[in-house]
Amino acid sequence: LGGNITFIDNSKEWMGSCKQWHPDIRLIEPSGNRTWHTQLIQKLVPQDGSGLDTDEVADPLTASQWMPNLDGIEDEPPWDVIVVDGPPENLGRSQPLYVAKRLAQSYGPNHYTNTFLHDASRHDNCIIANAIMGHDPSIYVGNTLPRKGLKHWRVPGRNRKLPPTVTNNGSETV
Repeated sequence: LGGNITFIDNSKEWMGSCKQWHPDIRLIEPSGNRTWHTQLIQKLVPQDGSGLDTDEVADPLTASQWMPNLDGIEDEPPWDVIVVDGPPENLGRSQPLYVAKRLAQSYGPNHYTNTFLHDASRHDNCIIANAIMGHDPSIYVGNTLPRKGLKHWRVPGRNRKLPPTVTNNGSETV
């Protein structure tokens, strides 16, 4: 359909496989661990995600959740679909979910980004997703995939400015 594909992953092995399909790939190393990020989100963000629906550049999670090595991402075409299926369970999915929401919000209000979370039936993933994406856990019913779960959000753009990214030479950009 003439679209672009960008793989962002933390696995060097998977990255090698993806490069065979498409050369545009980034290696991102998540920080922290699942327990720490889950506790941080429970402490800082209301369950409805309202704490992250601000027009400020920084919100309660910016410093801990933003992936700093996404230089140039603000100049790329808008992403229509983002699938979060990593990193592994022991690292949690808070960083990619947060970045997915911030990217979707950075686009204009006439653009929607469909964001999917795989393994949404895992307890910690569900807590994190509900807080970051603003999904009320009381209305989440079952799974669309056996044992794994798949959640879907259609996030509208808001022209919300992205946090600073770091360029290849290490200087901060806005």
